[in-house]
Amino acid sequence: MGLVLWWFVIRRSLHDSKYSGGADTLAPLAENQVNNAYFVGWGTLSLINAGLAQSKGHQALTWWMLSLLLGPIATLFIVVLPRGDAAKLNR
Repeated sequence: MGLVLWWFVIRRSLHDSKYSGGADTLAPLAENQVNNAYFVGWGTLSLINAGLAQSKGHQALTWWMLSLLLGPIATLFIVVLPRGDAAKLNR
């Protein structure tokens, strides 16, 4: 299913008058794929940070939102911060 969808997207972009001619016909598609990969990676890192924060006894939702804003810097903060309250870990 995904391959068929990509085929239609590429076919349409090649035949679109905006992209016709020259060697740069696929350049807008490649740039869009890079941007999408960036957002997917950033979102995955935020979920990993939320799990890491929860395993250290911190609020997962709070760290997930911070990770969306700060990205790898939030990872550093989670790793450096001491563990949360021991009572929270034993619940």
